[in-house]
Amino acid sequence: MTFRPLMRGATISRVSISLPSDLLQEFDQLISEIQYDRSKAIQAAMRLFLTEQKDLRQRKGSLLGAIAVTYDHDVRGLEKRLTDIQHRFSTIVRGAMHIHLDEANCLQIIAVKGSARHVRRLVQELMAQRGVRQLRPAMVRG
Repeated sequence: MTFRPLMRGATISRVSISLPSDLLQEFDQLISEIQYDRSKAIQAAMRLFLTEQKDLRQRKGSLLGAIAVTYDHDVRGLEKRLTDIQHRFSTIVRGAMHIHLDEANCLQIIAVKGSARHVRRLVQELMAQRGVRQLRPAMVRG
């Protein structure tokens, strides 16, 4: 990681990341269409991720909501792992709906009701699974 000073005392960090080539190609095509540069688009994505995660981490008490998970159907054992995780959190998982998006991608919507602490742990376990492409919690007070 390298640092380069900016105006007014701020610094820039230069980082290297690994991405699937199809994801990068889709990303670059979209940012080109909206006339955005890669660095600014990644900064915007990171800020959105941070905002969502901070919101979930700051919630207290009982929550009610849904967790939308998109994942790669072709990752061996992933569906079983996702189901096993939901079973471990059966005290807060109220139900789930599975939707086939195409030959390789699925969407699962998991309805939850329970303590914010348990919902956070469920989200973390689901996000950590290889093959999970995106996860979006939508929570309200329970």
